[in-house]
Amino acid sequence: MTKHRVNLAEGMIYNLLFIGIQGFPLTALALYFNCTPIELSMIATLPIAAQFFQIFSGKICQISKNRKKALIISVALARLPILLLPIGILFKVTSAYLLLTVVFFYSIFTALTSNIWTTAMGDLIPKGERGAFFAKRFLLISITTICSYYVYSKVLDNLEGSTGVFILTSIMSLAGIITLILFFFHDIPEREGSCVRIDLRAPLRDSNFRHFLVFIGFWNFAVEFAKPYFHYFAITSLRVEYGYLGKITMLSGFIALFAFPVCGYLSKTIGDKKLLSGGIWISTYVLIFYFTMNENNYKSLLMMDGIFTGIAWSAINLSIFNLLLEVAGEPRESFVASHAIVTGIAGLLGAVLGGTIASFIKGRVVFIFGDAYFGLQVTFILAFLFRLYAILLLTRVKAFQKRVYYPGIRPLTFSIFGGRK
Repeated sequence: MTKHRVNLAEGMIYNLLFIGIQGFPLTALALYFNCTPIELSMIATLPIAAQFFQIFSGKICQISKNRKKALIISVALARLPILLLPIGILFKVTSAYLLLTVVFFYSIFTALTSNIWTTAMGDLIPKGERGAFFAKRFLLISITTICSYYVYSKVLDNLEGSTGVFILTSIMSLAGIITLILFFFHDIPEREGSCVRIDLRAPLRDSNFRHFLVFIGFWNFAVEFAKPYFHYFAITSLRVEYGYLGKITMLSGFIALFAFPVCGYLSKTIGDKKLLSGGIWISTYVLIFYFTMNENNYKSLLMMDGIFTGIAWSAINLSIFNLLLEVAGEPRESFVASHAIVTGIAGLLGAVLGGTIASFIKGRVVFIFGDAYFGLQVTFILAFLFRLYAILLLTRVKAFQKRVYYPGIRPLTFSIFGGRK
């Protein structure tokens, strides 16, 4: 395989593990391991909160002598503990502490992996090619997402009790082992000073990057505040089947197949900042669906959620990474680490606050102007307000952006997918 093919293959297979601790698969695991709402919130936000540990990536790199060896060590320590989940299920362990412990170690060493991998990609992929490359990467990952959610929903719906979650965690474990092997063939470029000591003073002296840190911190606070409760609300309050949630998630993945090429084009033409702003706007208004959702309309609203979520998060996932690389200075490791620390702390605060509120209002009915709402729906309207403020904070970040101009459907189609006008 070429260096890019290994990169793409690793991303696709790793997604099998990643989505196992997202959305309704995570809800299924949390219900099996008897997690409370606050424990679910903590588990869901650990991958973000643990980004703080990126500050130690330079130390691991120095000990390992080069970036590739440090990357393989951190990947092994992150993904091999997943094997404890199917083993624990096999031996009838149902304690929330097992799931919490596994995700804790996974999150810490994934954070170290993320820092080393991100800085390496900044050296490996030229700036002008990043939009197209990551659009292709996310496109292929979306294909994996569609297949994975289909399999996971069928497994959890048709295999009751421990059998379903055992198969789910076994697939996650296998994906972790395969991706670890693939990293031995991954091209991780070395450069002079690549194993540097993380120094947080450099990014904090950069006023534009400070604005970016404030934005990204509050954005992650807003996301983690309500993230674990969308599918939790659908399953526990509205009694939605895993199969239907799987279909909706697959719909999002299918929409993303078309959205990523468009986002890759927009990333290059209007800039990642404007693309990110548009994605956040869409994801923010999707929260209104959950605030108005009930037993009589959940099917149509969940379908609309699947469509708009596929569009919104295609834009966000592609542009937020590119924007980080655009506004980060040198040494890039320090800028990436400071970004990770802020997102980790802010995400943890959002999860704690969201989990505390959710634990208090879970199972309650709230009356607003005489209309009855599920208690968890209050968290969605609060998250809506938080995300609106994050958009305002993004406007303070200086980055390339171009005024949007609609040239017409035919020229736009040729520009995105190639060809002669």
